[in-house]
Amino acid sequence: MYAIGVNPWVWASPVDDKALAELIPRIASFGFDAVELPIEQPGDWDPVRTRDLLAEHGLVAAGVCAVTPPGRDLVDAPPAVVESTVAYLKECVANAAAVGAGCVGGPVYASVGRTWRMSPTARAACYADFRRALAPVAEQAGECGVSLGVEALNRYETSVVNTIEQTVELIDGLPSSVGIMIDTYHMNIEEADPYAALAVAGRHIKHVQVSGTNRGAPGADHFDWPRFFTVLRETGYQGAICIESFTAENETIATAAAIWRPLAPSQDRLATDGLRYLREILE
Repeated sequence: MYAIGVNPWVWASPVDDKALAELIPRIASFGFDAVELPIEQPGDWDPVRTRDLLAEHGLVAAGVCAVTPPGRDLVDAPPAVVESTVAYLKECVANAAAVGAGCVGGPVYASVGRTWRMSPTARAACYADFRRALAPVAEQAGECGVSLGVEALNRYETSVVNTIEQTVELIDGLPSSVGIMIDTYHMNIEEADPYAALAVAGRHIKHVQVSGTNRGAPGADHFDWPRFFTVLRETGYQGAICIESFTAENETIATAAAIWRPLAPSQDRLATDGLRYLREILE
């Protein structure tokens, strides 16, 4: 049985100490097993305080989400930007280790929404630049016992990697601490066969995020979730399954994630309906 988690972005942004103090008890009362912790800005939440708060309510940290707004880039960017992004990712790794999370995941290659055309030669060079830039972060992650999950995004949010096949190519040659973070929302857009793509990800999978095809609750959509979890079990993945969605009430996050309308009667319902559905099919 997979642990089932949720990202506090369902309710709030930024996810800081104040938000976690309110949301962690509520998340526990709903019956979740874990919480996925985004770091929008270093220092938003204290890892020791958060670790203790999670333990107090019988939850674990499922993973840390790296956030890449404009100015966080490892490719096709000035050296100073790459350097500051590496420093940010290293802090994410340190916080993950401190809070007991096994993975830092996200689109760690470039800022969300940044797109540009690349020839095959330029793409190969871009991927090589990424591997060089990420190497010190991967080294630190390995030393801390933390993995890095690289997330492919849909074509409207990045031009670097949109598919699992591209992501496997992107991370080729990096240490085993570097793998893939699965996000079913993006897979539904980009993969001709998301279930076959999941099998390709296979041994590289470090973390799994799920949401409905409209970014709402899993189960209230057209995705074949039983088939997805059948394939996921076959890959040998044993980590958490985390619901990632967003609130339309926060202007910044709603704009960034293109949430233009409520995706459920309430954000609590989005979380609890998704949890109930996942429990049903996983059991």
